[in-house]
Amino acid sequence: MSMNALAKHGFVRIAAATTKAVIANPEANREEIERVVGVLASHGVEQITFSELSLSGYTCGNLFHDDTLLKACKQELLTLVRNTSDCNVMFAVGMPLAVGSDLYNVAVVIARGKILGIVPKSYLPNYREFIELQFFRPAKIAGSLGVDTVSIDEHQDIPFGNDLLFALHPGSHAIFSYAICEDSWIPVSPARIAALAGATVLCNLSASNITIGKGDFRKMMMKSDSGICMAVAVYCSAGFGENTTNVSWDGQCLIAERGEIIAENERFSQESDWIIRDVDTGSLISDRRQQNTFADNAYDYAAKMRKISADIIFTEKRSLEYVEREKFFRYVSPTPFVPEEDGLVGERCYEAFQIQSSALASRISSLPQKSPQVCIGVSGGLDSTLALIVAAYAMDRLGISRKNIIGITMPGPGTNYGCDL
Repeated sequence: MSMNALAKHGFVRIAAATTKAVIANPEANREEIERVVGVLASHGVEQITFSELSLSGYTCGNLFHDDTLLKACKQELLTLVRNTSDCNVMFAVGMPLAVGSDLYNVAVVIARGKILGIVPKSYLPNYREFIELQFFRPAKIAGSLGVDTVSIDEHQDIPFGNDLLFALHPGSHAIFSYAICEDSWIPVSPARIAALAGATVLCNLSASNITIGKGDFRKMMMKSDSGICMAVAVYCSAGFGENTTNVSWDGQCLIAERGEIIAENERFSQESDWIIRDVDTGSLISDRRQQNTFADNAYDYAAKMRKISADIIFTEKRSLEYVEREKFFRYVSPTPFVPEEDGLVGERCYEAFQIQSSALASRISSLPQKSPQVCIGVSGGLDSTLALIVAAYAMDRLGISRKNIIGITMPGPGTNYGCDL
């Protein structure tokens, strides 16, 4: 199936990429980000999420107060924008950005040689091992000061704020929101507010350090966000190269859709790593239209957001290998209604059986007779056999003898009567 055909059916090819970090060396980090953008663009990827502060490194500490580092980050950002102008892909990188007298931890969204917008981190952790308020200011400070655009050299009036949504192109169902790490670890997250405002892909640039069991908790968060919001949730954490004086990083990348993890990488890689998936944003819109309470909730809580178009257009001549673009980056189960995980099939079948027998018991219990009878036709096939077993267990639930089940054998190839005919 060609990429154009995928786009017509509501699919979009996205990636989450964690790069090998060099702390306080924006040039080295920019070169690696640039390399990864080129590789992923050659695979037909249309959007990439990198990790938090990927241009500088997360563990710079007091160097975030150094003008030399901040100027270098800004210079390398501009170089990155210029050098990726030929890549037909939208991507977000993290960096520290000084705006006036304040410093923000931001996600910079780039496409086709243009800075589309800059999203500052909303919630800065300042507990246990985290000391982000020592360096950065939260997004609400910029909002209170009326800062909604910034300029970086020739890039003037860049939208700035946590109220930005990014569409791949006008009319696209692929509408992206960007949040940074802690923004997803709170009860009312910016991602869920963005989903109510129309975002279908919720991206999180993270530098969350790793502790025992934390990887599973991140999966749970992404599954929850994607399920409740009827969206795609993308998570990308910092990895190898970050300072490990008292904490460590695993470089976890996750993509979830409709409450299920559909892509994850092998953590603790010592090199840059990424995952690619074709996600079905068209069907997400359909789901939201059918579930009327989503629109009702959006009416009550959705914030007003600014929408920006990246004008990404997939052309048949752009990829290095046409065959690679023909590949479908998504697993399609041959048995979509039957779980493939070991042990889960039996669990689900037993739950279905419990639902059936409990429902039948409820119906039987409403009959006026003290000892009601159940009449069932038994053909010898699987359906009637299951119905007979369900009836038996329903009687057991109610404490009624199974002798009250009247089984009528029906002529058919699976019964003696049927074979005699």
